[in-house]
Amino acid sequence: MVFPGPWLSNLIKLIGDYGYLDAYEATIAAGGLYPTGLANPNYSWEINKKLEGGMELGFLKDRLRLGISYYRNRSSNQLVGYPLPYLTGFTSVQANLPATVENRGWEIEWTSQNFNGRDFRWQTSFNISLPKNELLSYPDIEQSPYANTYRVGHPLNISLLYNYTGIDPETGFYTVEDSNGDGSYDYQDRNSIQDNNRSFYGGLSNQLTYKGFSLQFLWEFVKQEGRITSFSAGAIRNANRMILSRLEGNDSPYQQISQTVAASTAYNRVLNTSFPIRDASYFRLKTLSLAFKFPKNLVTKLGLKQMQLFLHGQNLITITDYDGLDPERPGLGLGNLRTITGGIEINL
Repeated sequence: MVFPGPWLSNLIKLIGDYGYLDAYEATIAAGGLYPTGLANPNYSWEINKKLEGGMELGFLKDRLRLGISYYRNRSSNQLVGYPLPYLTGFTSVQANLPATVENRGWEIEWTSQNFNGRDFRWQTSFNISLPKNELLSYPDIEQSPYANTYRVGHPLNISLLYNYTGIDPETGFYTVEDSNGDGSYDYQDRNSIQDNNRSFYGGLSNQLTYKGFSLQFLWEFVKQEGRITSFSAGAIRNANRMILSRLEGNDSPYQQISQTVAASTAYNRVLNTSFPIRDASYFRLKTLSLAFKFPKNLVTKLGLKQMQLFLHGQNLITITDYDGLDPERPGLGLGNLRTITGGIEINL
């Protein structure tokens, strides 16, 4: 083997001499060293195959520019921490995964100089991404630790769910389908597959300047689905206002208010169905900045190089039908805060 330079040869020698150090840790007592991971002499390099093509077009002396690209990346033989039973003494071993995963999609960008005058300028940019992820193959996945995690022909980021069958009119509690009729609810009954990936996302930005004034704002949009949570009532905690429809006499899609074990079991079970899945798409004014730069002659008289007033806002407006906390972080995650800051910038 011929190395391209002495630095690579030295690097490989360094790894060969000291690479074993991370494989052992010292014991607390005077017992010496113990291995941090299980050795595996049979793994090999991951295989990646990438394909990408695109084009860029310019119109009206490049005042209007358009870029379109398509990509397809396939990876196989991935190096992962393969799960092991605890009785082996280790939770995982570094090994190759016999799976083939494909990421593909389209990316479109558009930029236009709407107006380019001496005092007034206006530029618009737009971009959109349409990604797709798919597990193409996984031989004998039913016998692997990922049998209840992945499905061939579907994305990696999925949830295996029960089929929701409504509210029991006798008990008032949620019910799910026992598909194999064995009287228990496990992964054998989770026949519904929920794709947790975004269908598409992008942004629309504008930059406007007029003499000393400048305005910039960015709208972002996402097409996705997300979960709602906290739609149970009775405990001393915050709950979603949607459960108010469960008041006596109302025809509600939510189970009756109760703190019995049966109610808690039904609620925990329905969390793993399509019932709490909602359209979490949104259109959000992500950032907005307004600034005024003082005239140069005034700044010079004050003995300064530059002086500017600014006002900046984030997450100012959100348009969505999602009835959870924040569509950008569906579930119980704390949503992004709406912030407004302002000030004066002075350069001496």
